[in-house]
Amino acid sequence: MPNPDSIVGWISRIEPPVPAREMGAEDLSRAVPREVLVHFADDQVARLTPEVPHSDVYVDILEQRRERGDPVYVEVEPEDRTIRRLRLPLIVTVAELETTKSGVVEVELEVSHARHLLKPAHPDFRRLLEDLRKARDERAPVLVTERLVDHEILDVRPSPVPRPWEERPESAEDRVMNLRAVTPERAHQLFELLAATSCHPLLLQPPSCIPFLYPDNGCSERADAMCQLLLHEGEQPGKLFVYDKLRPLSRNHPLCEVSWGFHVAPFLEVQLADGLQHWILDPSLFPRPVPESTWISALRATNPDPTTLHRPVSVFSRSIRRDVIFRPAGPGDPLAPHREALRLRSDRHGTPPYARCSV
Repeated sequence: MPNPDSIVGWISRIEPPVPAREMGAEDLSRAVPREVLVHFADDQVARLTPEVPHSDVYVDILEQRRERGDPVYVEVEPEDRTIRRLRLPLIVTVAELETTKSGVVEVELEVSHARHLLKPAHPDFRRLLEDLRKARDERAPVLVTERLVDHEILDVRPSPVPRPWEERPESAEDRVMNLRAVTPERAHQLFELLAATSCHPLLLQPPSCIPFLYPDNGCSERADAMCQLLLHEGEQPGKLFVYDKLRPLSRNHPLCEVSWGFHVAPFLEVQLADGLQHWILDPSLFPRPVPESTWISALRATNPDPTTLHRPVSVFSRSIRRDVIFRPAGPGDPLAPHREALRLRSDRHGTPPYARCSV
């Protein structure tokens, strides 16, 4: 059964109201009132006090999620319902389940590119596995809550709202490229422009920042945001998708590597002395633009010849196993959950890049 000392749902109001803070404010220690009451749509109430570790970050994220209408998962003390842990559920559909030799179930969620894990040691393993199978078979949206470091799934339950994505079959038009070559100097200049938008790992950040320091998830959202900036600069990039079990090294993850089912980043056609070459712009992995072959090699695919697909910028994301295109449903901010995950993890585990990672 689900953890009885947890609440999963949507926040209806916070009392007293949380005052807005200036974006990028250097003062990270918001003064949490003596007691904040978090009211949920199902009439449950949780408490937050200054004594709770990370309460200053929690109250910001709770208020942001209330404003956006995003769900939260909180673990509470059974005696007084004080929040002791905040987690960030995903509204997703289950694409595939694969059981490894060790019994761990690798879960493919759409449109996530992260590898999500259901481990046999979980006390509710059988029920969660059955819930995931049912969601996969029925293509029904679910709320999936997981750990921030190893992406172990902790909770699965039906979602009362649809996932924030629309899907449609891929068409011939979705393969038509419209590239324009740039010089190497221009490619480096554009990369610096993109890298300068990186979100600070702890400060409140505006919607214009891109969370490159949280490589775990959100590559489709990052790639789309980068492409929009490149288009604004008058350039014509493309997107390169790579499909395989990928395990790139990363100084921006506490475990020094990430695990993906696919990855996508923008590329530019670069005019060199000996001809045209694709250069990938991916500040989540590299400090500069790199040739396509260098980028693919760094993804450390299980298959020596992973599937690669070049697509125009109009393709937001694409299914791993089906010829289906995804786009955000509505005008929301798809990167907001990943900014919050970066801030929450940085507050708990320290800020990236991590010096212990020899990448």
